[in-house]
This record gives sequence, C-alpha cells and structure tokens, in this order.
Amino acid sequence: MTHDQVLRTGVLFKKGSGNGPFGRKNWKPRYFVLTPKRLQYYTYEEGELKGELDLTGCNEQSIEVMPADAMKTGSSASTIWRVAVNTADRRLIVAAGTELEMNDWVEQFLLAFRINSGQAVFPEKVTVATNPVVAGGAITSAAGQDFARNSMTDFHNFAAARRSVGGAMRSSMGVHPGHEFRLSDEHERQKQAEMERMERERQLAEQEAERHREEEILRLHLIEQEEQRRRAEEARRRAQDDEAERQRHEELLERQRQQKREQHERERLERERQLLEQEQQRKTMEQQRQAMEQQMQDHERKLDLELLEVLEVDGHSSKASTAPTERSSSSSARSSMVGEAKREAMLRQQQEHARQREATIKQQQAQLRSDFLAQQRVEQEVVRKVHVRTPPASPPKPIGKSHQASPPATPPRPTTRPDPAFNPAASIEF
Repeated sequence: MTHDQVLRTGVLFKKGSGNGPFGRKNWKPRYFVLTPKRLQYYTYEEGELKGELDLTGCNEQSIEVMPADAMKTGSSASTIWRVAVNTADRRLIVAAGTELEMNDWVEQFLLAFRINSGQAVFPEKVTVATNPVVAGGAITSAAGQDFARNSMTDFHNFAAARRSVGGAMRSSMGVHPGHEFRLSDEHERQKQAEMERMERERQLAEQEAERHREEEILRLHLIEQEEQRRRAEEARRRAQDDEAERQRHEELLERQRQQKREQHERERLERERQLLEQEQQRKTMEQQRQAMEQQMQDHERKLDLELLEVLEVDGHSSKASTAPTERSSSSSARSSMVGEAKREAMLRQQQEHARQREATIKQQQAQLRSDFLAQQRVEQEVVRKVHVRTPPASPPKPIGKSHQASPPATPPRPTTRPDPAFNPAASIEF
C-alpha cells in the first residue's frame, strides 16, 4: 500500500482552535480525507483546504475515544461520538454523526498508524478498512487473521471505556436497551436529516455565491467593454480631429505656397518690366545721344561755314604779310568755340542722364516698398484668419512666419544697375 492512498473520506464536525476574534471554539462541519501520512480537511468536497494533521510517528496511543458522558452543551453542532487525535504538534478533536461512523473512523486511524509503523498490511485488511461490508469471503491466511484480530482487539480496548461508561449511565437511569436503541436510531435519523439540511443549505449558499460571482464578473465584463468602447470612440474622435487639423495645416501651407508663387511671379514680371523700361530708356538715351551728335555735327559744319566766310572776308581786306597771323588766331578762336560748345553739350547730357537715373531709382524704391507692404498685409491677414478659425487649445503655427524678415527701415535700393557700357561722356568725340 502506498502512503498516498486514501483510506477514508467523509464529513465530520471539527472543534475550532479558538484563534478567532472572539476566542470561541465552535464546531464546524468539514470534509476530511485520511491517508497513511496525513489527515486533511476541507470546507467541503473539492473545496478549499483548511488544514492538515501530520500522522507520521503516531501509534495506537495517539488516538483517544471521548467518553460517552462528554455530552454537548448549549447549541453546539457536534455529537457525543467524539474522537481526539494527539500528535506531536497539536490535538485535533472531531465528532462523527453516528457511533458506527465513529468506530469506522477509529479503525481507519489504527490502520494508518500501523502502516506508518511499518507493520505488514494485507489486501484483505485494506478492503475491510475501506469498505466494512466485504462480499464473498473472509481472511484466510493466518497472518491476516492475526492482524485482523489484533486490530479489532485494539479497537475494542479503545471503545471499552466508552461502553462501560454508557452502560453505567443506562443502568443508573433505568433505560431499557430496546428503547435506548430506538432513541439512538431516532437521534441518528435526526442528525442525518440535520446534516443533509446543512449540506443543502451549504450547497444553496455556494450556488448563490457562485451566481453572485458570475453576476459580478459579467458586470465587470460589461463595464470593461463599455470602457473599451469609450476609449475606442475617444481615439477615433482624436484621430478625426488630428486629421482635420492636418488638413487645415495642409490648406494653410498650400495657400502660403500659392502666395509665394504669386509673389515670385509678380517679382519676375516686375523685373522684366524694369528691364524693358531700362532697355527702352537706354534706346531713348541712345537716340538722344545720336541726335545730339547729329546736332553737334551740324553745328560744327555751320560754324565751319561761318568761319570760312569770315576768313574769306578777312582775306580780301587784309594784307598778305598779316595773313598767316590772322589765319592762326581765327583758327584758335574757332577751336576754342568748338571745344566750349562740346563741353556744354556734354555737361547738359550728363545732368540729364543723372536726373533720369535718380528718377528711375526713386521709382523702383517706391514700387519695391509698396510691394513689400502689400505682401506683409496679405500675410498678416492670412495669419489672423487662421488664428480666428483655429481653437485656442491648439493654435496653428504657420510655416514661414517665424522666419519672416521685418520690413527694412529704409526702402531697398534697386537691384538692377544701369548698363555700364553706356557712358554719355565717352560717346562724345573730341
């Protein structure tokens, strides 16, 4: 026989240890499982393990059958069929429902003690211990008969004191044995009915507790599902808000890019217009220069004709000796007059060119400043509209605003310089 084989199971009343808050040693029904090594007790069958008793080292002197006069007191749930098991660690008192049940438990305790002490145990004895009603024969071997005889002798020795005390009580009270048997039978039936009622109440309480647990689990599951649904709804709403915010930012960026493209296009057209105007001015000035040169040439030819006429008139009236001197003085006078006329024409041309260039520069500066201010106003209006549409919790941050340059204190000078190849002074030939 193995040490883990179950010898006996059943419901017994266990006396409490008195370690509770009120120190009461109440009797409670427990489901006991007896093996050769230990005695375990649970709240109910397949229930929670409440404790165990180590039977290693126990012998026949470790079990004690309580006397029959140990009557229960008050509203105790135990019976008079009590057994005490004394181990090295503790003392456990249990009560059976009937005397027959108590005797069966005592016999199984003795069997467990013999197994622990290493004595020989035969299968026939094990069968008798686990099932008192043996069908189909008896112990045949001499060793088995001796073992059974010794076991029953020990059991009768334990129960002798209880029977003697019970017989004395019956003799003193004058109770008839048959009547006592009927009373005992009635008492056993009442106890059995009480235990069955308690078992039904326990099962109903367990079912009610299980139902409450299932309802609580279902309620928690519904709460968890509702919380998950709420979190999913919040996540979906946040995703929609983020998508809408991203689209607003994309639209704002697209508008800014469009404004930049339009601004660049305007600047390009303005530069082309300025280049065309400068080219037109250059052509106009070139035409004016050619006209002035033509006028200068005409004026020089006219002066030459006048000088020739003067020289012809002077040549007829002067003498031949003074002719070379007068001719040289007339030639020098004519040269000085021509040089003076050229210098005056060149000075007037330079002044006119300077005035035109200054007017062009001023016009370009005014145009650039007006374009810059218009661009600033457009960008400020766009930023203001974005701030008005966007909630204050997460205001949009237009790209490019933080890097936007402040308007200059003075208008920028034109980037297009006059054509260096055009020099009015160099166009006049001396």
